[in-house]
Amino acid sequence: MMCSRGRILIVAVCAALLPASATAAGATLDSTRPTVVCSAGVCVTHFRAQISGTQSTSWKLPYQRAGAADCYHVPYVSGEGNQQIRFAGSGLVEAKRVGHNAPTFSYLHQGRSRPGIGEGHAGINRVGHRVKHVENGPCGPSHDPDYDSFSECGSQSHHWTYQLESPQRDRVALSGDEALGSLASGATFTYCPLMWTGITGVGDLGYLYDGFSEKLPAGDLFNREFGKIILLGHRSFADPSRSYSGITGKTRIQWTVSLTRVAHRRFPIGR
Repeated sequence: MMCSRGRILIVAVCAALLPASATAAGATLDSTRPTVVCSAGVCVTHFRAQISGTQSTSWKLPYQRAGAADCYHVPYVSGEGNQQIRFAGSGLVEAKRVGHNAPTFSYLHQGRSRPGIGEGHAGINRVGHRVKHVENGPCGPSHDPDYDSFSECGSQSHHWTYQLESPQRDRVALSGDEALGSLASGATFTYCPLMWTGITGVGDLGYLYDGFSEKLPAGDLFNREFGKIILLGHRSFADPSRSYSGITGKTRIQWTVSLTRVAHRRFPIGR
């Protein structure tokens, strides 16, 4: 059975896979069935997470005057650029809830527990141009060619870790950032900035924007009848009131996080 709750898709587990007798009292550390264990106000369950998505940012600087003119030179400037991020990852996740607090997520990797829901690859491609134009002055032609001040655009490859945070009750936000010790390869972007993104505070950074959340009720997360939960995130940001020197921009983000409930020996980690 599949049902939809806003941006959540839920698939119920077949009764043969998850019988009603798989309760907290009946589950063991060596349980082979996907289940939810609750004891002393603490509930624990495990998922296999699959993460994928894209983030696209574009900006445009309209043709405009750029500084003082002289007899032969009247300066103008224009520009445009965009950045595309494609990312994916996976992980074996433990979700835990203590009392009525927001759930926390950690993933198992090489025998260790780490904050987050998994890790994987992120590819970033950026192009941009900020071109200086010189028009003729009243005394004659300038003979100055157009000059593009941007360089070091191109592609980067990152290894990201992914987090599910709970900024408020029954909601989660996905974030992704560079894993510790993982070095970006490819273009540096030092002289290829995002001039304007539509998102305050992001600037030149090439990471997953996590400034919005999607609904995920804790009652669904720890409902043993729900074998798979699919979270769908989608937002667009553009605010002309924040434009700088006429620059406009927009960022579009979409991601999918699939949580498939699985059996795991450790209820909970560290027990």
